[in-house]
Amino acid sequence: MQSDDTMGWLPARWALALMGCLGCMNIYMVRINLSLAVVAMVKSGNTTSQDVQAQCLADNTDNEWENSSQPLTQHKAVNEIQEGEFEWSETMQGVLIGSFYYGYLVMQVIGGRLSEKYGSKWIFGLCVMSGGLFALVTPIAARTHYGAVVAVRVLQGLFQGVAFPSVMALLPRWVVPNERARFISIVTIGIPFGVLVGMPLCGWVIDEYGWPFAFYVTGFLSLVWCVMWFSLMYDDPQYHPRISDTELEHIQRGCQEGGSGGAPKSVPWLAILKSPTFWALLIVSMGNEYGFTVYMTAIPTYLKNILGFSMKQNGFIAALPMLINMITGLSLSFFSDWLLTNGHLSLNTTRKLFQGIASFGIAGTMAVIGFSGCHPLLAVGLLCLGQIFKGFDVAGPNKSEFAPNFTGTIWGIINCSATVISFLVPLVNGIITDGEQTIYAWRKVFLINVPVYLVAIVIFLIFYTTDIQSWNYENAKDKEKKRDNPSV
Repeated sequence: MQSDDTMGWLPARWALALMGCLGCMNIYMVRINLSLAVVAMVKSGNTTSQDVQAQCLADNTDNEWENSSQPLTQHKAVNEIQEGEFEWSETMQGVLIGSFYYGYLVMQVIGGRLSEKYGSKWIFGLCVMSGGLFALVTPIAARTHYGAVVAVRVLQGLFQGVAFPSVMALLPRWVVPNERARFISIVTIGIPFGVLVGMPLCGWVIDEYGWPFAFYVTGFLSLVWCVMWFSLMYDDPQYHPRISDTELEHIQRGCQEGGSGGAPKSVPWLAILKSPTFWALLIVSMGNEYGFTVYMTAIPTYLKNILGFSMKQNGFIAALPMLINMITGLSLSFFSDWLLTNGHLSLNTTRKLFQGIASFGIAGTMAVIGFSGCHPLLAVGLLCLGQIFKGFDVAGPNKSEFAPNFTGTIWGIINCSATVISFLVPLVNGIITDGEQTIYAWRKVFLINVPVYLVAIVIFLIFYTTDIQSWNYENAKDKEKKRDNPSV
């Protein structure tokens, strides 16, 4: 451990945040590669888009979108894509895309608790590594049997299910409360960054080398990250060989004041399930997940089948809103921490304000997209606007504030519930659009989001609080000790 009086040009906790960001980026690259690749994998004869007189035309040049509103014109982009190999209907495609979340669901709570007890370094690292390995074998599985590729995606989800509970379990040990929005934003910015990099990368690779390389490239990048993570990262700041004394003292003092006292021996399951704050957070998280999954799994198909974009255009256009989200989320996280540090808003008000702007804003943009019709420029602009609003939820509620000693467990439970939404969304969208790749079917896909977001945010605003819950402490004696001496 260094004995510098300063924290250095890159403090250890922010190096951890950066590596967490890159880990999340790789997780999402291997998660979304199929959403884009499946467009090129499936024979056009097995998607109804070839039989539909397109209601929109995207002239496949970057500067002629103004011509895209001509109605009843045959898709140009459909015939530009190389004929796929597989005879999978829209429903089968929906099941395949959603199959990742079948396995993902299982490990959420388990992963959070394992991280609390045994540390996040190996759990998070092995999660990313397994995702990369399964990506590498996906083309072989797909060419073997439909059931085989579904099984690979289920297993990939199973191993990656521990990812976010494990990385968030680092918060109580590594990050003081008034820095957590920034830390979380840096780590979770890896999600849009993964889409931002993965979508155009996969689109370009598919166009140049074929769909299998979308899996080969993203899988290889995950393995490269693993080498760095296992070499550089530590579960606890006190064991980090390069952390300064100043930073270590800053972390330990701040985390103790924030209610973190190490993982208690048992989880108060009944108290958690009786907590209105817990349920408010769970419900708003499920609402957020619904809209985000629509974007992650459905937009590439919408851009191709309805707006008529080519594979290269599809990848870059699908990534553009995520660039907006990444910039907005990072900026707003610093702004929200500034509001808190300078006493302009309370923690509770800040979380509710930012989440409210996010939820109401996304609900509005989804409604308008549903009626955007044959206007690709308008549709893409609205997708970008929606991701601006999405950036506000980075400074919304986080799962470490009201019970920091159970961050991993709570994150796991909530992520588990949100995952149910994640595998239902592709299935529902597949059923809605099966045999009907039209504007009117896709309008239903977008409009379903509106009541989901509105119901979730109303419940959240009524019942959520950032106050540390009494069951965060192992027993009443610990709680009394915290109240009498908050610096302990």
